[in-house]
Amino acid sequence: MPLQLCVFDACENCCNFHEYQKLINGAKRLINGAKRLVNEAKRFVNGAKRLINGAKRLVNEAKRLINGAKRLINGAKRLINGVKRLINGVKRLINGNVL
Repeated sequence: MPLQLCVFDACENCCNFHEYQKLINGAKRLINGAKRLVNEAKRFVNGAKRLINGAKRLVNEAKRLINGAKRLINGAKRLINGVKRLINGVKRLINGNVL
């Protein structure tokens, strides 16, 4: 003869099962919420990385622009010095002081 539970025991086991299911479902909701939070944090970090990389590119472009301006200034200085030498040479030629 199979072992049978009394009605009270069956009800108690059923109630315990439902309480267990409620706990499991609550835990699943907490885990899913935590996963969403982690995903949002990852998106925030990725956005911050993109912002930082963009700022780095901007700084690099500014450095290139500054270096180009410095080269332009140095070239202009060399041109001015060359013109000065040319003027001095012409003055010497006019004065008859050709070397």
